[in-house]
Amino acid sequence: MKVTIVRHGETDWNKLGKIQGQIDVPLNDYGRSIAKITRLAYEKENIHYDVVYSSPLMRAYETARILADPGQTIICDSRLKEISYGRYEGSNYQDILAGAPELLTIRDCFLAPQNYHPDETGECFSDFFHRTRCFLEELRNNYTHNESILVVCHGGTTRALLQAVEERPLSRFWETKHKNLCHSVVVWDKNSPFRIEQQAFYYYDLETRTTCQHGTPEGCVAPL
Repeated sequence: MKVTIVRHGETDWNKLGKIQGQIDVPLNDYGRSIAKITRLAYEKENIHYDVVYSSPLMRAYETARILADPGQTIICDSRLKEISYGRYEGSNYQDILAGAPELLTIRDCFLAPQNYHPDETGECFSDFFHRTRCFLEELRNNYTHNESILVVCHGGTTRALLQAVEERPLSRFWETKHKNLCHSVVVWDKNSPFRIEQQAFYYYDLETRTTCQHGTPEGCVAPL
């Protein structure tokens, strides 16, 4: 069994460095273009998926619609939504890094996630991990005929799904870069556990963007 996990295309909020969480932000033109480039690569390499899942947030769903075969059903699952940052959604990542007093609660989420305790409007990592792990386990139970599955979601959700396969200290949660239209592959069979086959690869030229998704220099650990 193979599950390909893909992060959605770029949005204007990505470009502006605003954390999105569960705010429903659409793709921008560049986000659509790299999704279409990825789709063309699928066609060139004869890549097709038996089943397509998506977060219901429109930036993920629109990406899935571009990547899926024409007319293919897309199954929306709320467990694939990004982690909720509650009242901090829409905040600028640079202001968070700079230590703006009104953003100190959310700062730990990105800089010291092992110490993060959300307020009543946000989602904790343990709940986030529970819903994403349940989704992955459900795939194991529901698909037993060597299906190839596409899952289109978000940067944090991608990391959470991979965390369910190869657990790492929470302090390292944001360590691996997962830019827009990043692909990672998880595989398993009836006699083996989940394992990561590939992680963080792309079907388009990353050099078309000289800054990462939060408008910060290349080399930063940009979470979303």
